[in-house]
Amino acid sequence: MKTSSLPNNVGFIGLGIMGYPMAANLAAKLPSPSNLHIYDISTESLSKLQKEAREPRVHICKSSKEVAEQSVRIRPLSPITQD
Repeated sequence: MKTSSLPNNVGFIGLGIMGYPMAANLAAKLPSPSNLHIYDISTESLSKLQKEAREPRVHICKSSKEVAEQSVRIRPLSPITQD
């Protein structure tokens, strides 16, 4: 995929076991004009990703709604529970 065809604002919801490494990889590979808007119920995961990414374009959102408002593309990941 050409980097010129990527959206400027990407959202990622859910930084759990699977989501965190995916979001970190995305933050590392997004082209420079792009921003990554992230949300998780764990503020610790949000802070950790923002710190490890060392990218000023990784933005912590206060809700999944805010991610949706700020992003053109969104990748939600949620846990699967066994009932």
